[in-house]
Amino acid sequence: MTAIKRYIRIFRRKRQQARTRRKANQYLIEVFSLTKCGTLSELDFSAGYYTGIVTKAAELGEITEQQRDEVLRVLHHIHKGEREIKEKE
Repeated sequence: MTAIKRYIRIFRRKRQQARTRRKANQYLIEVFSLTKCGTLSELDFSAGYYTGIVTKAAELGEITEQQRDEVLRVLHHIHKGEREIKEKE
């Protein structure tokens, strides 16, 4: 009986890990929409919006803190690069 309980716990943990990976990947894909922004204010607003969403997801346990840091790092690099492009135009 204890072996069955252990397998159930392992299965639940693996399912939770897969769910958090899926959520983190979803946020990473959404972050790339920053490249479609037309103005600097729209770019800044979108970056702030995604920062808030990812931070809230980490607080609620949908993604881990490590995944949050990864998404925010990607968000920062995209925002910085797009901002430089928009300022040159």
